[in-house]
Amino acid sequence: MASDAVGQVLSFGVGVSLSPVPIIGVVLMLGTPRARANGPAFIAGWVLGLAAVGTIVLLAASGRTPARTARPPTGSAGSGSRITRIG
Repeated sequence: MASDAVGQVLSFGVGVSLSPVPIIGVVLMLGTPRARANGPAFIAGWVLGLAAVGTIVLLAASGRTPARTARPPTGSAGSGSRITRIG
């Protein structure tokens, strides 16, 4: 059960961890005089923060099952591709 949840949200986790915010933060910290101490501390804090949020969400959602009448959203992929073509 937990492995299914991890497999379903793994792509979201990779997307969040590779977002430009932490990359910009690391690049800026590498230019500081204490880069060797600040860089690993930032990465450790980032990973621990993601793990904490993931654990809280997983615990909050455990035991809940989606309603059988619920339908997946329709049109969201098509809307995204239309916006991409327009922009």
